[in-house]
This record gives sequence, C-alpha cells and structure tokens, in this order.
Amino acid sequence: RRNGGADGELVRCDLDDAGLATAAAATATLGRTPRNFTITPAGDYAVVANQNSDSVAVFAIASDGSLSESQLLSVPSKPFYVTVIDE
Repeated sequence: RRNGGADGELVRCDLDDAGLATAAAATATLGRTPRNFTITPAGDYAVVANQNSDSVAVFAIASDGSLSESQLLSVPSKPFYVTVIDE
C-alpha cells in the first residue's frame, strides 16, 4: 500500500537457494489501498481489491511471473476482500 493517494503495488519475489525472498518486480495495482489479492487456482490470473478506489483489478500472469493488466472493474463500495470461485 502507499500513502498520499498513489497507487499500490503488487510485488513479485524470487527465492534464493537459502529460501530468502528478494523483490524481483513490482506492478501498480491500478488503485489506492490494495487490501487483498488472490491468485486463481490455475495460477493464470491475480485479482486485487483496491479499497479506496472502489475497483478490482485483474492481471494475467505470464509463465515468467510477470503481470499484465487484463481488466479493471468498478465496484460499488470499498472492496476489501476478493476470492475466486471455481464452478
């Protein structure tokens, strides 16, 4: 999350041989105050709830772990949690 009205970021970390995480890439969440995110069961999308922007952002996940914007959805009021239901 960021203060001052800037968009939040989703940060991908790589693990070294000792299992320690190092930030590898950051992607703006396209909204303020990202509260929660989830990754689909197949691992092909990340979904982010941007609480103070009233939006949910969907990102496609490439095979190298990089993210690209797939869709930005306006939602009624301050989303703070997202989940994916596989039907």
